[in-house]
Amino acid sequence: MVFYKKNKNSTFLQELESVLDISGAQNYVPLYSRFFVLNATNWNSINLENDYELATIQQGDYNTATGTLLNNTTIPIFLKYSPLLDPLKYLNGKYSSYDFTLPSLSPSFPKLAEVNNSAYTDSFFSYLSSQLLTKENFIHGIGFHGSYLGIKRKFKYNIEDEIEQLHNSTFFYENNNTLFTLNKELNNGSSSQRNRQKLVLEDESIPLIFDDLDCSFESKNESKNENTECIECPECTHCIEIKDISENIVASGEESEDKEYDADSKSSDSSSQSSNTETEYTDELESSEEDFDTYGLTAEINQFPVQIIALEKCKDTLDSLLVECISPEEITSALMQVIMTLIMYQKRFQFTHNDLHTNNIMYVDTDEEYVYYTHNSVNYKVPTFGRIYKIIDFGRAIYTFEGKRFVSDSFHTDGDAATQYNMEPFLDASKPVLEPNYSFDLCRLACSMLDIIPDDTPVYELVEEWCLDDKKRNVLYKKNGEERYPDFKLYKMIARTVHAHTPEAQLAKPIFKAYVTKKAHPRAIQI
Repeated sequence: MVFYKKNKNSTFLQELESVLDISGAQNYVPLYSRFFVLNATNWNSINLENDYELATIQQGDYNTATGTLLNNTTIPIFLKYSPLLDPLKYLNGKYSSYDFTLPSLSPSFPKLAEVNNSAYTDSFFSYLSSQLLTKENFIHGIGFHGSYLGIKRKFKYNIEDEIEQLHNSTFFYENNNTLFTLNKELNNGSSSQRNRQKLVLEDESIPLIFDDLDCSFESKNESKNENTECIECPECTHCIEIKDISENIVASGEESEDKEYDADSKSSDSSSQSSNTETEYTDELESSEEDFDTYGLTAEINQFPVQIIALEKCKDTLDSLLVECISPEEITSALMQVIMTLIMYQKRFQFTHNDLHTNNIMYVDTDEEYVYYTHNSVNYKVPTFGRIYKIIDFGRAIYTFEGKRFVSDSFHTDGDAATQYNMEPFLDASKPVLEPNYSFDLCRLACSMLDIIPDDTPVYELVEEWCLDDKKRNVLYKKNGEERYPDFKLYKMIARTVHAHTPEAQLAKPIFKAYVTKKAHPRAIQI
């Protein structure tokens, strides 16, 4: 059961504003109305009951701080500024009003008042996870130290993947250096491409000349013994044989089968696809794409409504470890810990993460040599290699608590994950119901791992299997090596066509059965 406590913390909120460079800091979060009766007296004095809440805070840098908890413990804190609005829509000028008053009991901007706002559901699941950590010693839970709403000054948003879309926005160029600033200069001023002279390409065939390319293409039967390279990183001892990509991908069905699920995808995908008959391009845009480095391109928005979520500071991501070429045994340990975390969350909260990849799995250091679990009367002893893994970033999560279902508004018809599922409270009654898929998370995770782990190991075979749909087709690649489902279509197709990779089912696989031990450990985590 969730409890609240009434706070007289105006001094702390003022400190928060000063240290974090925010304004209007408040306790009230609309999601609380699903549990508590709020009125004009108590609406902005309620926080979730938390013995590990911040009492004071001292800034370190943009996302980190040193905090003192109510129990007088001083610890490093990670500060997540979860946007209450869609920053990309903001930069594109898609909002009808830019007067964003923080929510209260009075009517406010609809997305800010939405109880399923992705920031609110993200923060609340972080709280639920922390309760498992602090009350049940579930070491994979994430430490949660409070959350507040406020207007963040100089809110940073990475746009390196969105610059092509923003390049077409007059609003974006007109308001650069007014509503926001960029950390890099765009090419040759800030005029919109709409005002640039277009280069019209004739509809005639253009010969492609490959003579000057450094690479060569051979048949897959030629020079097999010469195509072995070692990944160049200091600690890596794994060599990966470079083969025809189709040899590393389980044979897929006919391409026509891919179209089986396309009917409801076309409208939502069309905005991100260019027409095959389009023949007009701007010469300046081509120059921009070739010469302008978008890596790390960030928009710093002058004022933006956010939820400030104070979390445990982890050391780094699973992705960083894979880049460093950790051993297959270390990867297997990480996956076992992730599987046990997902089983626990599914058991307690009917949970799906819906965006699980290697940057959404972090770790903290531990001196414990092993972590012990008991699940369905089976005992497991898993080497830690000095790391305990934790899942983070619940902005697209769907879960249930106390009989109430929480569905991120990412799945709203206007959200960035619209059409992945079709369910209440964002149901399109004209289409079949599509509920959350317990196999989604491991498949999505595998898609982020397949190309960066050694391909001659049992753990690679496992990850490759997780990438298979119900017809044994690889969801990432076709037989010819082409991408099967580009961009967000991958998410939609995993949700519809992958059902054999639930976390609990993985415990029957030999790679994880190797962790089974006869004796129960007195400190085993009960899953």
